[in-house]
Amino acid sequence: MLKDNFKKLNTIIDNTKTSMTQSIEEVKEISAFASIDYSESEAEYLRLKFESEEFIKHVDDLKASYISARKKLRNYNMNHHMHTEKELEEQYKEADRLRVLLVVEEQKEVALRKRRNELEVHLKALREMLSKTERARSNFEMAFSIISGELQKLTKDIGAFENKEIWGMRVIEAEENERQRIARDLHDGPAQSLTNLLIKTEVCLKLMETDLDKTRKEMLVLKKNLKDTINETRTMIYNLRPMSIDDLGLVPTLERYVEKVKDDTGLDVLLKVQGMKYYRNTLYEESIVLTIFRILQESISNSIKYSKCTKIEVTLSFLPDKIMLKITDNGIGFVIDDVALDLKAGSGFGISMMKERANLLNSDFEISSIEGKGTDVELIIYLEKKSEEKDGKN
Repeated sequence: MLKDNFKKLNTIIDNTKTSMTQSIEEVKEISAFASIDYSESEAEYLRLKFESEEFIKHVDDLKASYISARKKLRNYNMNHHMHTEKELEEQYKEADRLRVLLVVEEQKEVALRKRRNELEVHLKALREMLSKTERARSNFEMAFSIISGELQKLTKDIGAFENKEIWGMRVIEAEENERQRIARDLHDGPAQSLTNLLIKTEVCLKLMETDLDKTRKEMLVLKKNLKDTINETRTMIYNLRPMSIDDLGLVPTLERYVEKVKDDTGLDVLLKVQGMKYYRNTLYEESIVLTIFRILQESISNSIKYSKCTKIEVTLSFLPDKIMLKITDNGIGFVIDDVALDLKAGSGFGISMMKERANLLNSDFEISSIEGKGTDVELIIYLEKKSEEKDGKN
């Protein structure tokens, strides 16, 4: 009887997997078409944006010429005895010609603005669609991955499986979210900057034939934009994994990071390192080094975004048998119970990821906060196994 039930369950799983595979392919197809449409629309939008800016300058110049012609005509009329009838007629025709031309060009400007605004709305809708299809694909693939597991593992230990399932889902979700974030940052940052640089380069090539002074000015702007793009790319690389961790070690990397935060935000950020003799004489595992860096990075990021703090204190202590990290801010604090920290809730994701990183090691992780008095984040990493008494309490 049990065997028959397992067969039925396998049949249901196989049918579900087939249906989900088809759904995943359909979502991928929709996403691919939307991506193509987005790329083409974005290129047209950037072109129109540049043309609009140039055309606005052209219309402004035309407007100035028309006003000047009107003033000149008014002056002719006031001093008609000083000008011939032919001069008056020619000046009138010139003012009228500029008026007609201005009306036509202003209509063109309105049409350009309208098309640009329509494309902007279209791009926003496409971005939302791409985001939704990416989430749908991620959810389908995540569910597919879970269902594809061996049936024996599903039935061996229901309680243990539930925890592993939640853990696996969040790890996959985190991976997909990180990929999406990196892709979005690359697209909105360096990719768009490079597209603008390409357009600027084409403008410079055209200007070289007519106006060298303006070309020189555009080249200076181009140089600055290129430097900004390089710096933005370096920042993205640093956020993914600071190379200084491998080259210089944990403490110098943290010192550099804290200095960068101080420079970028103007906040008073203090890093205090204790027990350097243990740090210098111990080769720590990469997982420990990266966990300390990421938890410190996430904690400071949360303080900057949400706490409205003016000061952040970081204390890192190296001891023979453990490493202690404490991050304290003087911000507005929050009610711990109001933030869902468990993996099922799907909120408080940054805090959940810090907890998950800590759980991968032999460590304790705790967040304490009081409204109006700030927040403390504490991490203790044990370099040896905890005592039996401590294990018994957990």
